[in-house]
Amino acid sequence: MATEFGVYTSLDGGVNWQKLPGTPNMGFRDLVIQKRENDLVAASFGRGFYVLDDYSALREMTPARLKEEGTLFTPRTAKWYIPRSNLGNTGADFYIAENPEFGAVFTYHLAKEYSTQKQDRKKQEKEANKKGTNIPFPGYAALDAENSEKPAKVWISISDEDGNIVRHLTQKAKKGTHRLSWDLRHASTQAIDPDRKGNRWNASGPMVVPGNYSAQLSLEKDGVVQSLGEAVSFEVKAIREGVLKGVDYATYDTYRKELTAVQREMQSLTDLFNRAEKQLKALKKAAAKTPLAPEAVAGELYAIEQALTALTIKAEGSPARDEIGERNPPSVQSHMRAAYRGITTTYGPTPLHRKSLRLAKSMLGDLRPEVERIAQQKLPALAEKLTAAGAPYIIGQQ
Repeated sequence: MATEFGVYTSLDGGVNWQKLPGTPNMGFRDLVIQKRENDLVAASFGRGFYVLDDYSALREMTPARLKEEGTLFTPRTAKWYIPRSNLGNTGADFYIAENPEFGAVFTYHLAKEYSTQKQDRKKQEKEANKKGTNIPFPGYAALDAENSEKPAKVWISISDEDGNIVRHLTQKAKKGTHRLSWDLRHASTQAIDPDRKGNRWNASGPMVVPGNYSAQLSLEKDGVVQSLGEAVSFEVKAIREGVLKGVDYATYDTYRKELTAVQREMQSLTDLFNRAEKQLKALKKAAAKTPLAPEAVAGELYAIEQALTALTIKAEGSPARDEIGERNPPSVQSHMRAAYRGITTTYGPTPLHRKSLRLAKSMLGDLRPEVERIAQQKLPALAEKLTAAGAPYIIGQQ
């Protein structure tokens, strides 16, 4: 006999359950609960089966809690490991289905809809169309207000056991029950480029260490953020003890912070160098349109250009070597790539990773004075000289 399967809610904290109205009935032959993972597996008559990953939130979905404006349910313990796939390209040889979301998966419920002014207006206009009544023009001020309005969104802020926020998750606010997963990583430490579209491949940072964490649900609407309900606690736990003994979690986290600091130093120096190259290009164009004799600034422009080229070779290696496949000496980038591998495994940094980080930091220290001398002294002095001679205004010039 088939089980009437739909979406249910607890009436008294988990003993008696009532099917939610409006949810579908499906014929299932078998229902099995995986107790360790709190998963519900349902097999149908049509050879298919479905898995409801982590149904434990249903135990907390009492009618009273579902009436609250917002509720974040306690997640199950998050498994700490480095996910990977060993299948490769299998063609049609294997059936492959999606795995459960990796990391900590949060289930939350919002009791009401957070519609925008535009959505409300369109709903009213739709009703007016059905009734055949006139639709009034709202006015340009109202339309401008609609266009500038931002949809409401939820925040889940994750903190470590010391109360330090390690990651924010966001999602558009919608009525009902939703899920949002955290990949157990810190926020990305990559430099922010406001002109770049889309996300970089490494949009998140290094993994957190196992331990106790908490999460708080909040709602943002019209620039106002309010907490919804109480924070929930959960654990991030390693799935096994490794055969090879790595560093302890505190040492790993200290290395992560040191790596982040050097990465920031490299990114700021790269940004300063790129802005210097861009300014030099602009000054060369301005010089050609300035009522000065060519020899008045040609020597200075040439000297700066040669200095920037020399810095590029020093930092990245010889282009002539690259052209014929000859190996360059280790650079700042190559040392940083090696150092970053120290936080990509569960074993933590090795002595080689630490050495690479020290070398990268030392090389950056050697490069910075030369880059600053060009960007903060030579280029501004040349820009003043051209401005005094009547050069055109350069966009972005201070």
